[in-house]
Order: sequence, then C-alpha cells, then structure tokens
Amino acid sequence: MEKKVLLGMLAYFDKVQKVTQKAIKLIPKDKLNFKPCPEVMSVKELVKHIYTSEKVFTDGAKKGSISEDDFKKASFEVKSVDGLLKFAKRVHQNTNRIAKSLTPIQMKKKVKCFWEDELPAWTCFTVSYDEHWHHRGQLFTYLRLMGIKPPDLYDFK
Repeated sequence: MEKKVLLGMLAYFDKVQKVTQKAIKLIPKDKLNFKPCPEVMSVKELVKHIYTSEKVFTDGAKKGSISEDDFKKASFEVKSVDGLLKFAKRVHQNTNRIAKSLTPIQMKKKVKCFWEDELPAWTCFTVSYDEHWHHRGQLFTYLRLMGIKPPDLYDFK
C-alpha cells in the first residue's frame, strides 16, 4: 500500500472515530458493566477492546512484532465513560503519529505475529480499521439494548 493511500484511509478513519466517540459518550455511567448476555464482553470491555486492539496493531507496525503480552500490557483499568474517551482519543492520535512516521520501506516490512503469521506493517492499520468497524457495530447494538439510540453511522459533524 502506498503511504498516501494509508494516510487517506486514516483521514476517513478520523471521521469514523468521531462517530464512535459520540457513541461512547452515550453510555450511561451506571451501565459500564452492561452485558447483553453473560458470555460476552461488557460495554466497557468492548470499548477497551476496540482501542487496545488499535494500539497493539499500530504499535506492532512500528516495532515489527505483536505478542499476546502486548495486549496485556495495553490493558488498563477504566472507571468512567470519560476514561474510555480519553483512552480512545490518545490511542487514535498514536495511530496517526505512527502512520505518518513510517517510511515506504517500513510500511512493507514484515510484522511477526504471535499467531504464527507475518503481515506487512501497513496491514496492521487495515486490521485495526476492520476491527473497529466490527466492534463498533456491537457497541451500537449494546446501546440499543440499553434503550439508547446510537448516533447516525455517518454523522461526521
């Protein structure tokens, strides 16, 4: 992938992030531990997962590897919706910083992954992008199950 294509994708991802952050703001503070059923993540865990994944994959693009331990190290305790929002913003700023810093050669460099695969570094950004969309859909479903109308999918204002 050409760097200008990656940066173009991330410019759109910035807009997507704004909608996700609007959704996070709608989570009632007394519902952070809401789960639609016992075997799934709570809404708080879901949001943490979205941004922990983005952090681990984009950091992996820079350092050249992704380990299971990276997910543990990226985990943190959240006690509020505001804490989730701050983490989301910080992670995505880091994503943009890393993407802008990569040279064309670094973008093509293989990233060793703990699941016995190697990916070109640029792919780490597309994986985090896909992961974001997938789990944001879950977040919108959780909001509806709590009786909350999520923001419009394309409300980029």
